[in-house]
Amino acid sequence: MRSHGFRTHVFYALASAAGLIASLGRTWYAPAPAAPASDSAVGEMPDTISQFFAGLSRSITQQGGAPGWQQLHSAASFLLALGVILAVCALASFVPRLQRGAASGAQLAALLALATVVLELVDQPGGRVATEARLGGWIALASVLLGLGASMQLYSAPRRRRVAATAAPAVRRFQPSAQTAVAAPPRPVWDESVPPVY
Repeated sequence: MRSHGFRTHVFYALASAAGLIASLGRTWYAPAPAAPASDSAVGEMPDTISQFFAGLSRSITQQGGAPGWQQLHSAASFLLALGVILAVCALASFVPRLQRGAASGAQLAALLALATVVLELVDQPGGRVATEARLGGWIALASVLLGLGASMQLYSAPRRRRVAATAAPAVRRFQPSAQTAVAAPPRPVWDESVPPVY
């Protein structure tokens, strides 16, 4: 199985931050419609299951309402800050000296964003009976899950090393050519027929 490269995970983290910030412009909550009268007909789904699937369908298809900026109040500012931190840390992981620290910061920002989004989806204003989730919350949840996976891959990636500048070969001041090279003197040949002179 082919694994994604380092730059791909940085791109995923940036896309996660962008999705988280964009989700704040969509509606997170809407008033739930009144529950229909229960029918005790044989062969029909229980009301709880049918209401769940009907609410899930409405959360994806129905639009309109106040954006997440107004519905989340201070949590919206917190999520915006976490999205910016995630993007900055993902870009900073390109620097070899900052890779580990930046990846840790991205992972922490993604974890905090995931906890905040889950808390806001579970603890809905007005209670779960009077309020139901909308598309903005699901976009935020998918974005932070993507960012958490990308930041974990950035943290576990091998440490990038600085590319050393290739030094130019040292130039010698005098490089003898083949013509100027002096050949070694020949070995002397001794004539054994002539007696040595003392």
